[in-house]
Amino acid sequence: MTPTIDLSLRSIALVRALGTGDEIEAAHILGTIDPRESLGMLVQTAQIVVTMQRSLPGDVDSLCDQLEAGVRR
Repeated sequence: MTPTIDLSLRSIALVRALGTGDEIEAAHILGTIDPRESLGMLVQTAQIVVTMQRSLPGDVDSLCDQLEAGVRR
């Protein structure tokens, strides 16, 4: 798995954790990210996606499944 795909999948996992309120999982995911991977940007992006998802139909898991499928193509 390339570093970019791995980071994308971890970003999606973070979105899922934040969206479902799983703070322990979110903290675990954040602990696996190298600071050079733009941690601040990653967290901000995840929070934006969660905010957007809340205004759209569907649940966090469905959105994350769609994102993961797109990354794996």
